[in-house]
Amino acid sequence: PELNRRFGMVCACRAALFGWVASDVWLPSQDLSPSPRINYDGVEFGLYPLFPGSHAMTSNSSEMTNPNTKLVQFLTPYVGRNFQRKLVLIHCPTFNFETFQFEVLRNKGYYAYPPRALQFLSVAVKDLGVKADILDLNFRMLEKLMSIKSTEPVDLYKVLIEILDEYLEHNPDVNVFGVSTGVIVPNIFLVERHPFLEVLKHLMEKERGLVLAGGPCATIEARNLVRGKWAHAVFKGEAEDRLRYFLGQLFWENTGPSMSGIGFLDGNQYAESTGSAAMVDF
Repeated sequence: PELNRRFGMVCACRAALFGWVASDVWLPSQDLSPSPRINYDGVEFGLYPLFPGSHAMTSNSSEMTNPNTKLVQFLTPYVGRNFQRKLVLIHCPTFNFETFQFEVLRNKGYYAYPPRALQFLSVAVKDLGVKADILDLNFRMLEKLMSIKSTEPVDLYKVLIEILDEYLEHNPDVNVFGVSTGVIVPNIFLVERHPFLEVLKHLMEKERGLVLAGGPCATIEARNLVRGKWAHAVFKGEAEDRLRYFLGQLFWENTGPSMSGIGFLDGNQYAESTGSAAMVDF
């Protein structure tokens, strides 16, 4: 109960993977078994419960052999590509696509708060010389939908990808993409199409660089996201120190002690970094 209470507080206060005071804001052991497996876009997944000792929140010892050495090996190909020290942090829509109504939009019934969690993360990596954009897909979508006549049929997923592609076209030097889940539909693999997964899928297909995922839903589904190749790496829990450590490895910077909770694919096996698991001190 205490873990679930704390996790709920994190979801409420820190709904995204990354937090930044951005340089630019771009706005045009319990033995718990998984539940029955489900299929999403041709990939099968097992869902795990969120309790202490569950597979979603702990590491399998057989998958944890020298994980930080493996993390360095995992990043080696990307280090060789000499990425610019620039990344974009993407705030996914926080409204439910399946129940969207123009009348609610016209009455300003959908939340459009600034992605605060992304602002926090920017501070954590600013001294690495990393420039960050924040792409608020939630605000951009609501803004664009306001200009569309409600009598016209609208494909929300098409609007989502159009906004994302517009950013990519105008920012060819960005090669690191951090995507936040948001908190609209927590069971991301139990809906036909989830905006978070659609964004990840589109970025992975572009093959422009590293795709990172995080947030409360990604924390629970870290293994499924990595094994299903929805993202190159997943950040579990609070990401300020983890992102700083990860980018330090990528850009050959000394960022202090190693951090746990970074999931990635080692060959065809899920691996996870080890190190400090301390919560961020606010």
